[in-house]
Amino acid sequence: MPQRYHLDTIWDEDPIQLMLEKYFWTFARKTVEWNYNSAIEPDFGYQYAFDHPTDYVRLVEISLDEYFRNPFRDYRVENDYWFCDFETLYVVYISNDSAYGKDYSKWTKLFENMVATYMAQQLSLALNKSKSDKQELKSDMDELHKRAKSLDAMESPTRHPPECSWVSSRRGGRKGDSNRGPILG
Repeated sequence: MPQRYHLDTIWDEDPIQLMLEKYFWTFARKTVEWNYNSAIEPDFGYQYAFDHPTDYVRLVEISLDEYFRNPFRDYRVENDYWFCDFETLYVVYISNDSAYGKDYSKWTKLFENMVATYMAQQLSLALNKSKSDKQELKSDMDELHKRAKSLDAMESPTRHPPECSWVSSRRGGRKGDSNRGPILG
């Protein structure tokens, strides 16, 4: 019965949370319009503080527009807050909510196998401490990770880097105006 106790210990350490923290899984992404916390008034610097959502695991992207056309980078992270000079942010993050990252029905088979392999690796270490078993399971885990990330990446739309100022100016716009198109006279 010691195997059961070891397995309970591994489960209590939340291997799913660990896997969600490591990578930007599409099935765990949540997009929200997020307003600042009016109860917090920073002493200096940025004017507004934003709490992290309760189901927050990891940040994917922040923007000032709901379509995420222009990435926003003028913010600071401190403890469980984002600070910036705008009252509203649009945030994409990895969620551990039961309707997102911890919704087992949304997991790919490869992600399921990754979690199971990680747990088997931890159990193997606890029970027999065999270095060859550990290495074999690590190799399996690495392969599953590559395949799972490849499959997950195919679920996302193609992303292009933002235009540089030279390209934007050649089309008649100014930096930051690349979404408006050319200026016609």
